[in-house]
Amino acid sequence: MFLLGIPRAKLLNFRPAKIHGKILATSLTPEARRYFNVISERWKDLTPACAALRQTLCDLLQDWGAFLEIVLYQEALIHFLGGRSHIEQSVSLRRNELDLSAQRMLIHAPGIAFRLTAVTQDQRHVESHLHRLLALTNLKAIQWINLNHARIEFTTIFSKAEE
Repeated sequence: MFLLGIPRAKLLNFRPAKIHGKILATSLTPEARRYFNVISERWKDLTPACAALRQTLCDLLQDWGAFLEIVLYQEALIHFLGGRSHIEQSVSLRRNELDLSAQRMLIHAPGIAFRLTAVTQDQRHVESHLHRLLALTNLKAIQWINLNHARIEFTTIFSKAEE
């Protein structure tokens, strides 16, 4: 609906034995979706790939607008930054020289991951979790992008060794 600029649509689910449908509506116009504020004072372009990540998302937002499902932006970033086989990597988690496990993370530059969220309240809680996750890895930084409606926040979270 958003991408086509359609204010109302009927969503049909053909999976159940009986077809279910509901009407969806939005008051957001394509122009309103393209009005967003980028907050990037806490972002550092550590490599050219970091600048490419930020610019690619801004281009997507300019083209598609904000307010879409976060997975659409994430899949588009993965595609434009080289594809899942290039971007998604296994990162070892360790604490006190003890291997804990491995975590699949989106790595767009050597030693630098990125994370997209759509948190509308208490972003400090998410940032705290990302700091703790980063401390368990050998990554230099996590670049966190939070899509909070029309407020797009770009933040670089550094490991203790890099600060």
